[in-house]
Amino acid sequence: MLRSPGEYVPLSELGTFFFHSLLAALLGFILRKIIVAIVKYLVENLSDEFEIKVMATKLGNLVCKSLFFAFAFSQGLNMAVKNDILSEEYLYNGLWEVSEISSEEYFYYLTYMSWYFQKLFTDLFEYDRSDFLPMMIHHWATCGLIFISVSISCHRQGVLIMFLHDPSDLFLALAKVFRYIQHETPSTICFLIMILSWGYTRVWCFARYPIYGSFDAFWSRPSAKEFPSNAELAAQWTCRGLMTILWVLNVWWFYLTLIVARDKIITGKINDVRSDKEKKQR
Repeated sequence: MLRSPGEYVPLSELGTFFFHSLLAALLGFILRKIIVAIVKYLVENLSDEFEIKVMATKLGNLVCKSLFFAFAFSQGLNMAVKNDILSEEYLYNGLWEVSEISSEEYFYYLTYMSWYFQKLFTDLFEYDRSDFLPMMIHHWATCGLIFISVSISCHRQGVLIMFLHDPSDLFLALAKVFRYIQHETPSTICFLIMILSWGYTRVWCFARYPIYGSFDAFWSRPSAKEFPSNAELAAQWTCRGLMTILWVLNVWWFYLTLIVARDKIITGKINDVRSDKEKKQR
C-alpha cells in the first residue's frame, strides 16, 4: 500500500515485521554459531600458529561479521546505485515520495535485524571491550530507528541510514581478520579504506543526508502536513534524536580510529584502544 513518509502503518503490519525480525535474529544467531564453529575447527586443525589457535573464536566471529556486512553492503549498494541515493535530487524528492516498501527494501531490513536484533542480547554476555556501553547504545539506537522508520513509512530513509554504515563495518572486520591471521599488509590496506569510508559515509554523509534531510527536506516535502499530530511529532523527533546519538558515536569512534592510525604511523603496529584486556592476551 502506498503511504507518505510520516504516515503510520497499521499495527498488524508492524507486528508482522517484529515477528519476522525475531525469526531473522534467531536465524542469524544460529548461522553465526555455525560459522564460528567451522572457523574454529579449521584453525585448530589446520593452523600451526599458536597465537592464531588461541584467538580462534574471535577470528570466527570476525569472519562471520565480514560475511554479514559483505552481504548487507551488496544489497545496499545495489539499491544505492539504482536510486542514486547520495544526490541532492534524491535528498529533496526521492526520499519523500509516496511509496510502498519493496520486497528488496524489506529483505534489507530483515538482514540488518538478523544481526543487530540478536546483538542486543548476545552482546550482554559476549562483548568484553571497554566501549561496552556506547556499543549497546548504538545497538538500541539502530534497532529503534529501524522499527520507527518502518512504523512511520520512512523506509527509504532507513535504507539510506543502513547503507551509510555498511562500508566501514565491512573493512573494519576484514582488517581484523587479516590481522589475526598475521597478514599485515592487507590488514593495513583494509584499515585505511575503513578510515576513509568511515569519515565520508558515517560522519559527513550521515550528517548531510539523513540528519539534515530530516530537518530541511522533510518539512518541505509535498506531502507534509501543516499541523502534524502529537504522535507524529513524537516519532519524528525520536528519529532525529536517535540519528543524532548514532552520529555522535560515529564521530567518537572515528576519533579513536585516528588515534590507532597515528600509533600505526609511529610504532608500526595497530592497537585497538578500546580493549586493554585483548592487549594483555596478546
